[in-house]
Amino acid sequence: HQWILAGQNSYGVRSFENFIDACRTCNESSSSRKQPSDFDDGSIATVHTTLQGTAILEAGRLSLDADGQPMDIIYESSDSAEPTGIQPHIFQ
Repeated sequence: HQWILAGQNSYGVRSFENFIDACRTCNESSSSRKQPSDFDDGSIATVHTTLQGTAILEAGRLSLDADGQPMDIIYESSDSAEPTGIQPHIFQ
């Protein structure tokens, strides 16, 4: 007998299921084995695919903590998509 529970196809459940499936493919001993970096393509949430979103949330938190002070997200270069820091915006 298979139980059907409300919400089992919701976003959080599917995301968790996709993560477990990715873990399984990383632990396989067959030729289809994958590396964790193979999932940096956006198919699941990884550190590399969530860095910008996390930086935006952290900048918002820092701004709220500083009474609305705007924050700048710092990148290594204008071509980089990986945030390296957050600092208060300096108006000139």
